[in-house]
Amino acid sequence: MLIKRIFKYFFLIFFILFALYFFISNILLFLPCHRTNISSNQKTIYIYHNIAHTEIIFKSSELEQSFLHTFGNFIPNIQKGFLAFSYGDKNFMLNTPQWKDIKLKPTLNALFLNTPALIQVGHYRAIKQDSSVVKVHISKHSYLKIQKAILNSLAYKHNQPILIRQKNYLYYFKAHKPYNMFYTCNTWTGEMLENSNISISCWTPLSYQVVYGFL
Repeated sequence: MLIKRIFKYFFLIFFILFALYFFISNILLFLPCHRTNISSNQKTIYIYHNIAHTEIIFKSSELEQSFLHTFGNFIPNIQKGFLAFSYGDKNFMLNTPQWKDIKLKPTLNALFLNTPALIQVGHYRAIKQDSSVVKVHISKHSYLKIQKAILNSLAYKHNQPILIRQKNYLYYFKAHKPYNMFYTCNTWTGEMLENSNISISCWTPLSYQVVYGFL
């Protein structure tokens, strides 16, 4: 009887905390940290989003040479196509290629513990032209700042990003910050945009909160 009562209170507290999590994140949705200043010298980035994840995408030929040089030693023909950057829990990114592969324990660890994280870099010939990809026009200044913010989110050894694994067109580099429920893949995307003075919610743990202001 006592054990049953303990579980009852545990799940009640768990539900209340998650309700607060969603409530606070959605309240902050209407409090952008920055307002984008569009200049005549516009650049374009793309934000891919699905139900749980977001990526920042650049056309490779328009990126700064210093930025391309950082990844050029790892990615062949880097100046062609598109580069997509995203963040995530290390175990989840490397061992969960599809939704059907999701397991409970690694998912709970990623949410409730500070777990090692990776920056995934995808090198694509082309990107989708549908509602899952949002085109965002920003100033040249913001375009340069977002590249710098991405570089600052990587971990380095001997002034080089630390490559953990490469599989086909995907490259996984060690991230500077650990992953948890308060700093998710979408929080990372939001932080990259925020640090570049792009209009974004103050906190973006969920994917739709990243793209809300651009739809």
